[in-house]
Amino acid sequence: MKIVLVNIWYTDGMGYIENCLPRALAKRGHDVHIITSRGKVFFNDPLYKKTYEKFFGPPVEPKGKYKLAENLTLHRLDFAIIAKTFYFFDLANTLREIKPDVVHMLDVISPFTLQFFYYGRRMKFNVYTANHYVLSVLSVHKEWDKAFSLLKMKWLLFKVLPGKLLSGYYRRCYAATVDAKFVAEKYMGVPPEKCYVTPLGVDTDVFRKITDVNEIEGRRKTYGLTKSDFVVLYTGRFAPDKNPLILAKAIDQLQKRGHRHIKGLFVGSGEQKNEIQACEACSIVDFVPYHELYKFYQIADIGVWPTQESTSMLDAAASGIAIIVNNTVHATERYQGNGLTYELGNVGDLAKQILKLHDDTELRTKLGAEGERKMREEFSWDKIAKEREADYLEDLKK
Repeated sequence: MKIVLVNIWYTDGMGYIENCLPRALAKRGHDVHIITSRGKVFFNDPLYKKTYEKFFGPPVEPKGKYKLAENLTLHRLDFAIIAKTFYFFDLANTLREIKPDVVHMLDVISPFTLQFFYYGRRMKFNVYTANHYVLSVLSVHKEWDKAFSLLKMKWLLFKVLPGKLLSGYYRRCYAATVDAKFVAEKYMGVPPEKCYVTPLGVDTDVFRKITDVNEIEGRRKTYGLTKSDFVVLYTGRFAPDKNPLILAKAIDQLQKRGHRHIKGLFVGSGEQKNEIQACEACSIVDFVPYHELYKFYQIADIGVWPTQESTSMLDAAASGIAIIVNNTVHATERYQGNGLTYELGNVGDLAKQILKLHDDTELRTKLGAEGERKMREEFSWDKIAKEREADYLEDLKK
């Protein structure tokens, strides 16, 4: 099959679905293309230059076609931003050149999805959509029950109504979690019969557990950690929406209570960096390429993501460590049986859960083993690509 995956931006070396799913499909022998803008991930963030540019390079790349791997091609197109989302230029010529059988977009309703709905009818390819918005990041959800809300009115006019009217233009919508399915159906007009929960995945060839004590100890020394330290890991952006500062404060609190060997290791960067560094026993490593993150998961004892869901949770679980997430996370499949929850925003409760895993080695080992098994058997990108391939082939026969 000729398969196109579409996203508004793309940065090579990341672990997002637009990086991993196309590679997994290409490995299965399909001719896979990624259509995106000239922008890299977060290129239009005011803090891009300060936070991301030294790791990811210039925010905008030249227009063009780039060979990423065997059977995998990236197309960067000129674009405009309309209503805070994207419209692609020269899209018709790009699609005529590729002649796709399948186009899979990582959005449900926006200016660029309308383009693909139109060309899908004209050029006779099957169109698929997706939703990765979960309730914790959807501001309109908090205002939906108000008698009047300008945000709600705008959402009804530009998302729900067109979503319902245009639902006949695509075959299926893939929601990343149970609450993402709820969001797609209630707030984006996706018919329930077209909406499927399909998880984001893990590269289980890269993210896996190691048991070599000497290797673990050697890596720890690189970051000023010892064999006896209990290492609590966070990876990702240091931004208020992710709020790793909550974890840093919990580590600081545990240090002040005498637990001197409980250490925080934060991999990433962002506006909370200085505040995290100010907390006791919290060390920072700048962003590293996605395929090198396994080195940190493998030397950690546990991983913590205090607020929003993250695919890093899956990578950590695949590496055999227990995780802690907040108690409002709806995607229970990401942590059930392989992690604990804490009360969202409660530093004291997070410290309590960290200490629980620190004190109970048997529980920590059990949770880590279950996470490793679950990610390998249920969340690998190879498995997800095989299932997606089966959907595409089934629909092409209709």
